[in-house]
Amino acid sequence: MSKSRFDVIMSCLRFTRKAPPAFRDKFWQVRDMIAAFNANMAAFFVSGWTICLDEPMSIWHNHWTCPEWIYCPRKPHPYGSEYHTTCCALSGIMFVIKLVEGKDRPREIGLQEFDNLSGKMVGLLLRMLAILQLASMLSCIIVSVCLRD
Repeated sequence: MSKSRFDVIMSCLRFTRKAPPAFRDKFWQVRDMIAAFNANMAAFFVSGWTICLDEPMSIWHNHWTCPEWIYCPRKPHPYGSEYHTTCCALSGIMFVIKLVEGKDRPREIGLQEFDNLSGKMVGLLLRMLAILQLASMLSCIIVSVCLRD
């Protein structure tokens, strides 16, 4: 494939049909794709009894072209974007993805779901486990453990 053809394809490639928001949002192009993935997995996938919550890195070496470029020295590949994921430990299938936005999350979007309960960590765990059948029981256990510490 020639470089000019590649450039034309890349200029037409989009992850959303929405127009850019009026405020600055670095992730506006991928929010719909991640929401559609999570909704699809919630509708069609049933995880096993063992799950794994993880913070993987998407390797990216050029910080000028990555919306949430971070350096995390504890990772094997310390440069890139970080996500929160939930995977079924029995099948190895990832069924929830959440962006790690940090300070880049626009204030116009507001708080994320469950963040106003007992802090951001409890909110994150509840969002990651929300599609499980036992989410209400697990959330009670998580909230009690987090509040005790």
